[in-house]
Amino acid sequence: MTKRDAASQAELVLPEGLHCIDFAVKKPDIARRASAYVRVLASYTQHNDQTEQQLNGAYASADQEQLRALIHGLKGAAGNLGMQPLYALAAEQEAWLREGGTIHEAVFEELLTLFRYSLDDALAIVKANSAEAEPETNTEAFKDLIQDISAYLRRSEVLKATLREQLQQQVQNQPRLQALCKALDLYDYDEALELIADL
Repeated sequence: MTKRDAASQAELVLPEGLHCIDFAVKKPDIARRASAYVRVLASYTQHNDQTEQQLNGAYASADQEQLRALIHGLKGAAGNLGMQPLYALAAEQEAWLREGGTIHEAVFEELLTLFRYSLDDALAIVKANSAEAEPETNTEAFKDLIQDISAYLRRSEVLKATLREQLQQQVQNQPRLQALCKALDLYDYDEALELIADL
């Protein structure tokens, strides 16, 4: 298994305190592959760095067509990324604008708040699943732990419980280490050794 395969199979880490993304309400199809979902969320934050300014401009100038187009884009992205509160409000307001209505200021502010939450949630998920969040793997203690685990795997011996517990303490929100623990739990020592080689 390559590093890329391990990352794509790693479980997605959802940090606490998300406001707009709730998989209990709807888990988007793309979230089945953690790495793809994280990449798309990163792209979402980059692509929408000027969107709030554009929304405010269209709202202030009463440019209903531009506002509708911007809200349509938000609706599509929010629906695909599992941002249900933003999706629902954007869909409602897009339909309202299409019928010739205007968005009340309080509703527009709520839309902006949900949009900000969507960006915050996306950034939080990207950060929780990024390589930057991974533990320091070049500390002596971590290297020693991995060497001890590797020795057991190469001998095809059952891993000592204390080594497994030490590794589990390192895992936290680390997709690569989660994948390693999963391989160990399944006694897939070949995969575990490949994952270790990529650390």
